Amino acid sequence: MATKSRNLKKWSNDEVIILINAYKEEYCLYDVSSPNYHNKHLRSETLKRVGDAVRVLKQDVTDKDCASKFHTLRSQYNIENAKVKMSKKSGTGTYNVNTRT
Repeated sequence: MATKSRNLKKWSNDEVIILINAYKEEYCLYDVSSPNYHNKHLRSETLKRVGDAVRVLKQDVTDKDCASKFHTLRSQYNIENAKVKMSKKSGTGTYNVNTRT
């Protein structure tokens, strides 16, 4: 049986923005071409820094919660981006193009 995260409180927009900005500064967490991408110890320490940045606003969040939230955000972005790309295929009318909201 899967366990639920203990952190059930919804993320605010400010918390999400801080998470994204903290991740943006840490290339080794998402850039596969980074020389440190496969360095688990450095990635763990970097994730702690991201968690510390988010904990300024959201005290009860764990490093794992931050990684999970970022993964969810990235996945949702990729899904929405794929919808837009698919709707722009050749032959699609201008009224049928999916736009991000």
